[in-house]
Amino acid sequence: TAQKEGRSVALNWLSNTGNINDYFEVQHAVDGVNYQVISKIDNQSNSSFEMSYHFKHDAPESGNNYYRIKQQYKDGGFIYSNSQLIIFEMDMDSFHVFPNPSDAAVFVNLRKHIGKQLKLELYSLLGKRILEKEMESIPAHPIPLDLSQQDNGIYILFIKIKGKPSFSQKIILNRTY
Repeated sequence: TAQKEGRSVALNWLSNTGNINDYFEVQHAVDGVNYQVISKIDNQSNSSFEMSYHFKHDAPESGNNYYRIKQQYKDGGFIYSNSQLIIFEMDMDSFHVFPNPSDAAVFVNLRKHIGKQLKLELYSLLGKRILEKEMESIPAHPIPLDLSQQDNGIYILFIKIKGKPSFSQKIILNRTY
């Protein structure tokens, strides 16, 4: 089972095949497909008596967190548990768009994601892409977006950080002439 414990996830499972187990891998994915090993736990039993295992994931992502256990056998075979989904709401402190409303430019502060790959897309409410900006590495300083050529109105900024769920922010452009 996978259960929230504050901002962590507690994973618990049972095995009664200790006599043929080699180890367990705790695997995590944000998309339910591309799993990464986050822990390897050695077999603790050499019998067929039921044994419980535990692992605590202290760094789950905002958004979807999929977990599964890979049970590796001594003979090289293995099986996977069913995947379990735990969802954490987006950490709104992980990004900041300012000033908002704005009259010419906004700045996107992604300080908690420095060094990660980024794609920013700004859309009108009619669905027209107004701006697209890609960066191989998020800088430590706020990222400027020049909106001086855009009309007053409401825009949606989509923020896509590699390995993280996408999120969006409404931006209001209100220039007085």
